[in-house]
Amino acid sequence: QPIIGNHCMPCHAENNLNPSELYFDTYESMMKGGISGRSIIPGEPEKSLLINKLSDNPPVGHKMPRRSKTPLQEKEIEQIKSWILQGAKNN
Repeated sequence: QPIIGNHCMPCHAENNLNPSELYFDTYESMMKGGISGRSIIPGEPEKSLLINKLSDNPPVGHKMPRRSKTPLQEKEIEQIKSWILQGAKNN
């Protein structure tokens, strides 16, 4: 939660319209995904758009986070991957 809050929420909050229509305000909206599909596939980080968008060459659009003053550290990306691999539970 803190990683997403610090790096993703400035743009992916429901009160900030964005072209992806992907919002991280709630667990439900994060799991729903946006116009490019589901952002998280529980148990499958390599198939999760969220992880792909953090890579240098994402399958759609730009690498994220685009407007964050501090890019994600590899350790933070690994934490997100681990959470997804463990089932992306709402905890």
